[in-house]
Order: sequence, then C-alpha cells, then structure tokens
Amino acid sequence: MAKPPTPATVPSRGSHTRAVATGERGQQRHLTFPRLRGCFLVGSRRASNLLKDDVGSRLRGTKSGFPPGSKRVSRRNSCQTFFACRMRRCTGSLSSTNAGASPRLVRSLVVLLVCVPAAGCGISRGHIRATAAAPAFTLWVGPFAVRTVEPLDEDGPEATALREVHKEMVRTLGRRPVHEPIEVFLFRDRKRYEAFLASQRGTLPYRRALFVTDGSRRKIYAHRNRGLSRDLRHEAAHALLNAWYGSVPLWLDEGLAEYFETDPEAHHMQCGHVAELWEALRTGVWRPSLERLERIERVTELSRRDYAEAWLWVHLLLQSDAIPPGFLVSYLAAGGKEGPLSVRLRHFVAEPEELVRKHLERLYRKCGRRKPAGNRL
Repeated sequence: MAKPPTPATVPSRGSHTRAVATGERGQQRHLTFPRLRGCFLVGSRRASNLLKDDVGSRLRGTKSGFPPGSKRVSRRNSCQTFFACRMRRCTGSLSSTNAGASPRLVRSLVVLLVCVPAAGCGISRGHIRATAAAPAFTLWVGPFAVRTVEPLDEDGPEATALREVHKEMVRTLGRRPVHEPIEVFLFRDRKRYEAFLASQRGTLPYRRALFVTDGSRRKIYAHRNRGLSRDLRHEAAHALLNAWYGSVPLWLDEGLAEYFETDPEAHHMQCGHVAELWEALRTGVWRPSLERLERIERVTELSRRDYAEAWLWVHLLLQSDAIPPGFLVSYLAAGGKEGPLSVRLRHFVAEPEELVRKHLERLYRKCGRRKPAGNRL
C-alpha cells in the first residue's frame, strides 16, 4: 500500500517550495516550484476542481489537491491567494524531481501558481488591490486577456464586442493594432463587482464598468448585465486610446468611447443622447460649447449631458462633410501639440456651435421621437 502524502515543508530561506502529491499507482511525486515573489501554493476547493478536471484520476491525495501547509506566507499578508495565469506570465519554471512524472500533471499544476492577490490582500499604496474573486480562466481576444471564473465562448457577444471595437478603431483612426496586453476582469454579477469596488477603499469611483491604468498595466473591470457588450466596447475604447496616444483630453476620451460603444452599422448613433440634447436645447437649458467641455478636468465632474455632448462633437468631427477629412485623426496624432481642439476647429469653421446644432437637428430627424438615455454610470 502506498504511503499517504507527506506534507510539504516550506523553508524560511532558499529558492524553492516543495509539494508532494500521489500520482498513478500510488507513486509519490515530489514537485519543485521556484519561489515567486508574492506567489503562493493554494489548497482551495476551486484549485482542486480545476486540477481534477484536467488530470482526472492521475492525482490523488488530500481533498484540496495539496497537503496542508503547502503555501508560503508573504511578508505583508497571511492570506491565501489563487490565480490562474498563463505560463508565459509566470516567471521561473516548473520541474519534477521524478523523471517519470507525467508532463500533463506538471502542466496542470502550473495553474496553482498564483501571481495576483485575492480579496483582502493589498498590493501597494496607489495600486488596485485585487479582484474579489480570483479568475480561473483567461480568453485572449486580440490584445485583450479576458479573465473570468467560468469559461467564456470565444465567439460569444463579449469576445465579439472586444474584437470588433479593436478592428473598428484601427480602421477609423488609422492606427496599427495594439499588441500590449489589456486585462479584462469580468465579474459574475453586480454584487461581486460592487464588493470589489468597496474593497478598494474609495480609490475607484462607482461605474458600471471601469478602465484603470497605472502607466504600465491596463485593466478593465466589468460585470455581467444586459448591456455588457456595450460596456466592454466603451471601456475597451478607453484602453486602446491610452495604448495609442497616452493622455487624451477628458472630453475627447469620453466622446470617442461613447462613439465607439455603439454599432458601426448604425453609424454610431446614440438616439438617447440625441433626444436628451434636443430637449435641453429646445427648452433653453443647454447650449453646445466645446470650450466648456475642454475646461472639465475630472471625470467626476462630467454629467450625463456632458457625455452626450462629447459624443455629439465627436460624431460631428468624424461624420460631417463640413469638417475636413482626417481632421480629428491628425489632431490625435499630434498629441495635443496644436493646442485646444476648439481653437484649431475655428480655423476651418467660423461658428462650430451653430454647425453642431444643425448636426443635432439632422440626427433628431433620423432618430425620430426617442426617450432620453438612462444613466449608464
């Protein structure tokens, strides 16, 4: 009879952590893992299920798939973490001290190496702390690494939305495809998403979806809802603009995201925005002003009507025959060196406010009577 698994010892110093698992025919296999800074070995039920699905009856031992104690405690936190990372994301290599170890077993154990903390584990001041539920699956859609706790269909609406917005923006803005990874964390429901936002201690505002960056990593956070595909297109537009241009004026960043979140086959129409702006214009509570939008510097200062007006200006600049072709594209490529867009626009259009008002009137006739859009924030 094979001996039961022996708990792995975790040296306080050294370069490796060992875990012992029982494989085929009761043979024990001693697997050696390089020590990764901030990484852990986890014995959770989710990890066990993943491993069981992958290798079936090849691995037997404790319920968790790893003996108790098979973890290293970080110097800042004592919490366990779980992270399903691609092999190219993890530094170091996984080797077996037993030459007969199954390569499939070794590959399966890679998913138990974790590189991002889970709920309650801080990273560092000024950084996003972690997802509330560690992702178990990653689907790559162009530059987007969509991380979920359940498999995602590569031909489903979420993946299709990300794929299409990338292609549409490349074509419209004349840019090369983005190759730097953009992480998309997709939460199962609103409750888990809000719990994650609450765990950030006020560092993130509440939005139905968010794009954040610390300069080196770009991340999108969203949760499943009926408007998920649209949310993903909107936040993906922010991420792609950041990858291409870095900093973009706030109104233009939001206006382009509102523009590209809609279906290109419908000419990027936002009839809800059109109805709201037309009603405000008719009642005299609003007048278009690009200079006013340019003075807004914080996203928390943007109202729903500001989002709508930003979309209207972008729609005018990209689709109106009265604007020189490539005007907005060349302005973006210049990186703001030409000054405010409103100043440059007046070199070609004497009264841009009157032009955008007439553009709004034409759009209103196309949309017909529509109710103003609901609050998507």
